[in-house]
Amino acid sequence: MTRSFRTTASAQGLTPLLILAVALSACAKSNDTDGQRPLEVKDAWVRATNVTASAAMYLTLENHDSTTVQILGVGSSDARVAELHESSDSSGVSRMQHLDSLAIAPRATLTMQPGGVHIMLIDLARSVVKGDTVMMTLHLGDGRTTRVKAVARDETP
Repeated sequence: MTRSFRTTASAQGLTPLLILAVALSACAKSNDTDGQRPLEVKDAWVRATNVTASAAMYLTLENHDSTTVQILGVGSSDARVAELHESSDSSGVSRMQHLDSLAIAPRATLTMQPGGVHIMLIDLARSVVKGDTVMMTLHLGDGRTTRVKAVARDETP
């Protein structure tokens, strides 16, 4: 069924704006179908340290989108370098490997935790004591960024 609308003289000036608004909204990609951001950050924390060499940050990421969310990098004004890392243990030897990116599958959850995937903050601007806040930014594959606020804890929760 097709509906026709007649434009009155008083609404004619709004017609171009309405057409532009409809066109822009049709072109905009919306990953946000249920009112939430596609990538939700939960339980962000950083391990407290009395030295400025490095600290590890952990968090949970929930992808609410129907497409994979790529994390291409991380950054923090509280550290000279921030990197994605993964720890592993092989034959009693712990290793840490730099990750170029992370992919979070549609409707999936990634929990960063000690002994696994985490964010390394290297060459900290200051020591991080229990209760301090550390800010970090996730750089996503679609060009967006997500700010993260992590609270320092003495040990694993």
